[in-house]
Amino acid sequence: MISEADHFPELAQVYFARAPGRGLEAIATGLERLTKQKLLRIDNPAMAADHFAYLVLGPIIDKALFHPLAEVTDSEIARHAAEGVRVFIAAYT
Repeated sequence: MISEADHFPELAQVYFARAPGRGLEAIATGLERLTKQKLLRIDNPAMAADHFAYLVLGPIIDKALFHPLAEVTDSEIARHAAEGVRVFIAAYT
């Protein structure tokens, strides 16, 4: 979808809204709930959801996009996720 987004912009927008967009909305909702419980300090849940998602997933997605033949191991995913969560918590508590 990424490589064809210029040719099919409407389809790309629909895909984003239904896949990554829904996930980011769900994360934002959860972060808003944690903020109301005073467990996090977040002024903009949507922006914080972006931060969380890209801290946790960004390096793995980039590796898959730019090095498609490289293996992404479960331990690599777990390491990136744990470090992303650590950084996120440090920034928002």
